[in-house]
Amino acid sequence: MRLSLHPLKFILLLALAASCSSNLSDEDPEPVHKQFTKLEPTHTRIKFLNRITDTKEFNYLFYQYMYNGGGVAAGDINNDGLVDLYFAGNQVSNKLYLNKGDLVFEDITRSAGLAEFESWSTGLSMVDINADGWLDIYVCNSASIGNDELRANRFFINNQDNTFTDKAVEMGLADKAYSTQAYFFDHDKDGDLDMYLVNHRIDFENNFDTREEVEMNFSPLHSDKLYRNDEGIFSDITVESGLLNNTWGLSASIGDFNNDGWEDIYVCNDFVQPDHLYINQKDGTFKDEILKRMKHISFYSMGSDLQDINNDGFSDLLVADMVSQDHERSIRNMAAMDAEEFERMDAKGYHKQYMFNTLHLNMGNGEFADIGQLSGLSKTDWSWAPLIVDLDNDGNKDVFVSNGIKRDVTDIDYKERVRMRAVRNDRMGFEEVFGSWPSTRLSNYSFRNNGDLTFENVSKHWGLAQVQNSNGAAYADLDNDGDLDLVLNNIDEHAAIYKNNSTVNFVKIKLKGKDNNIHGIGAIVTTEEFGTGRKQTQTVYPNRGYCSSMNDYLIFACQEKNIHITEVVWPDGNKQVYKGPTNGQVLEIEYLKTNYQVRRSVPGEFFNAISAYDLGLVYEHIEDEFNDFEREVLLPQKKSQIGPFTVAADLNGDGLEDMFIGNAKDATPVLFLQNSSGKFRKSQIAFWSKESKYEDQAAIAIDIDDDSDLDLIVGSGGNSTSADQEDRVYLNDGKGNFTRSNIQIPNNRNTTCFANSEELLFIGGGVEPGRYPFASSSRMFMINDGQFQIIDSEAITELGMTYDALFSDYDQDGDKDLIVVGEWMPVTIIRNDNGQFVEKVELDNTSGWNYSIAAADMDGDGDEDLVIGNLGENNKFKASTERPFHVFANDFDGNGTSDIVLSKEYQNKLLPARGRECSSEQIPGIKDKFPTYTQFGKADLQSIYGEEKLKEALHLQVVNFSSLYLENEGGTFQQSRLPSVAQMGPTLSILAIDVNNDGFLDIVGAGNIYEAEAETISYDANRGYVLLGDGKGSFRAASNTGFYYNSNARELELIEVGGESHLVLLSNNDELKLFRKK
Repeated sequence: MRLSLHPLKFILLLALAASCSSNLSDEDPEPVHKQFTKLEPTHTRIKFLNRITDTKEFNYLFYQYMYNGGGVAAGDINNDGLVDLYFAGNQVSNKLYLNKGDLVFEDITRSAGLAEFESWSTGLSMVDINADGWLDIYVCNSASIGNDELRANRFFINNQDNTFTDKAVEMGLADKAYSTQAYFFDHDKDGDLDMYLVNHRIDFENNFDTREEVEMNFSPLHSDKLYRNDEGIFSDITVESGLLNNTWGLSASIGDFNNDGWEDIYVCNDFVQPDHLYINQKDGTFKDEILKRMKHISFYSMGSDLQDINNDGFSDLLVADMVSQDHERSIRNMAAMDAEEFERMDAKGYHKQYMFNTLHLNMGNGEFADIGQLSGLSKTDWSWAPLIVDLDNDGNKDVFVSNGIKRDVTDIDYKERVRMRAVRNDRMGFEEVFGSWPSTRLSNYSFRNNGDLTFENVSKHWGLAQVQNSNGAAYADLDNDGDLDLVLNNIDEHAAIYKNNSTVNFVKIKLKGKDNNIHGIGAIVTTEEFGTGRKQTQTVYPNRGYCSSMNDYLIFACQEKNIHITEVVWPDGNKQVYKGPTNGQVLEIEYLKTNYQVRRSVPGEFFNAISAYDLGLVYEHIEDEFNDFEREVLLPQKKSQIGPFTVAADLNGDGLEDMFIGNAKDATPVLFLQNSSGKFRKSQIAFWSKESKYEDQAAIAIDIDDDSDLDLIVGSGGNSTSADQEDRVYLNDGKGNFTRSNIQIPNNRNTTCFANSEELLFIGGGVEPGRYPFASSSRMFMINDGQFQIIDSEAITELGMTYDALFSDYDQDGDKDLIVVGEWMPVTIIRNDNGQFVEKVELDNTSGWNYSIAAADMDGDGDEDLVIGNLGENNKFKASTERPFHVFANDFDGNGTSDIVLSKEYQNKLLPARGRECSSEQIPGIKDKFPTYTQFGKADLQSIYGEEKLKEALHLQVVNFSSLYLENEGGTFQQSRLPSVAQMGPTLSILAIDVNNDGFLDIVGAGNIYEAEAETISYDANRGYVLLGDGKGSFRAASNTGFYYNSNARELELIEVGGESHLVLLSNNDELKLFRKK
């Protein structure tokens, strides 16, 4: 189960006044030439310092958002062409600084009329709400429990003379809820700016309670609000718009999530309450569709940003959570997730939530795939403001993440120490509690976009790795040199200003919108470079990250001499195009009505999804539920849900391809026969229903009895100990009618795959039920007159957990060799030497969780190359030849059962990949050996499990999780990584076919694994990919292919239907899907 962030409150109603201890580690030397330079307050004259002090009367134990900090707003409040700054203070006053040039600022808070307000401020917005050409300031307030007036939000209207007047009350926006941030956008397309207000609950004692009686205990002060702008007066329309909620909101991102031209709302919620994705229904109402559009979400969702990270024209969403990259810190601060609780939350509609940052890639159809782990952005510790922005002006948007918290409030050992003192009736006093509470100051993160969906941590290289607790963050061109500087609001330190030292060409774009949205909030701007054709897209929404507001102009990088096309899609859907040189310019674009049409959907280029029902292919895989984790607590994912699978062949001798599709235990396999009109009918329904007691995992069509028709062998397996796992032989009468044969296949249990070449048949073995990662034996047979004669070869029997295999004459010596892939296995070749399969060749740097293989001449040189479908890189484990991922299996505690130990390499040590709680659930003695999480976090694998036990254990390694192309060069293979789209998830099935009819073979891949254990993010981001080949062994990802799914995909099969090629997609617990090739 998760440990609450609030376990101390029941112990302590005491006093407070001690300083926290600092755990500050030495930094590595920073480079001489840095992307950013931190400016000292003596230069900038910005002396703002958000100091937080716990007191006996008000402290973290009473208000758990005490250390959440405040935001910063950047905007030109006096229209002098220089960006000014406004900082939110919690226990200190907010401050407004006027930019005087040369990165020097003047504190004008008092003269501006802003010094009389002493509220606990959080989020800030700069917006021209009255369309007079001058930026106004909206301030969110919170805390101040019991004092509604101090908590009332403020709206400071610009008097156009460097002074402001609060008009929130008369405008209807003096909301007295516990507010985090306000977002201005035109939700109803009436030309003015409405406001969405993110608020939060304060009943922190219920932050992990999902009982209905708690959920129904609703306070209007806890719900977010939607205010409609009616000629400058705002009305609360939260209830009628369908936006009433009861959550701990920390941020929102506004944008068109489903590509229909209307602005939607994503809300990040802390603790157990799930995030919301409110889709605009175009009638003033919204509908939460997060379960439909995202497969999983972050758990402790904090800040967020919505921008296009891969320049495909669609905005992607980055959500920050709070998991550390550091092993010891992660063990000490990250509580375990109980599997049953995880499933219960999901069943109740709380969604699958994981304690990782998530980067939701926009698939262009209103659905999103999380690629946070592939991108390298999933772990940034206690993160607040994620900002997607091009910081080095190379045309790719980078990522900055502010980081840190005043005290380690989730330190499990500390909370247990306080609890035990209370149990002993020796309660800690105020000074002792806060004086001994651990505190670790953290550095911020910056990541450079590599242009391929991955990011490189460049925090130190860019000069942004100073140790400080930062909350709100904003970017703006403070010195008008064409790059974006950074501004941070820190706790207990001066606000930080970082000057950007880029020297690359740029264009700065300012919009002048129509009606009462004169800054064009909600507009989408796309630029296209002259010469390269490369596009960049940005959206105009000032409020981003956490509690902060950006300046409203946009900066685009110019890598070539100029940008010659700029396209603006205004909030009302009007499209405007500007053509001409723009390098180094400030381009002002004023709204102009045009006749350009915005295309919101484009047909697939290579495939069309068609109805399988219309062709008679009515099939649904129905999984039988088996809880693998009850027996094997540390199993990385279920091994009982491998299917379904299919085999396509002419089974009734009419020249048309038919299909046999297996099913799970207690569900009926199906035989489909095709007719001349391209339709299918189910055959022998009653017969196949009698064969439903098996867990089907593989099948092959092969002539067993030498009667010139294709018979079927169906393999069974799984992770249960069911007796019904034998392989079966079904003989064909030549007309597609099958009977169960008495032919026995020796040692025929737990099959995962088949491969055959003429009279040779390979049968791959899977995991031994209940003994992961031990494998059942694989077998090779010579089939002669219906008899299976085993070919005795240790090289074959001891392969491991196989998943796929094929025969290929890779060395062109005239006989076909066996090539096998599997989990914890390298790509393995068993050489055929005149019928003798003895020599085993393991390809270097290929040991992975390899699930699929295809062989074809991809580069046109006359030999067969290999394409390998692996787990992909979108996983938490990571592996390389320098730092392999390990599994050990042994009876470590002597209780007669095999234990699983997953291990990673970190700082030159072997460490457990799982935490203390779940590890001790498998081996209870771990808790006695390591009484604290800190002790367990410091321990290496040898000290936990014993060096001798590890030496005796089965030990397997992974060095590569990437899906690969292996180019055959005279019998040796040159390895290359497939493009990043092929690394987004597992590739369980892979085909080499000519997709675009250019004469070159391409790659089509599919797969997912939803069955990961509760602390591992579900592998659900593979939505089908097409890689176009150039005939020379290089591949590029195709977009808008028409091949797309959102399911737990298992197998692809290419089949001719009515003379046209079709892709059949089979998924676990789902219906068959069909795609016609164009």
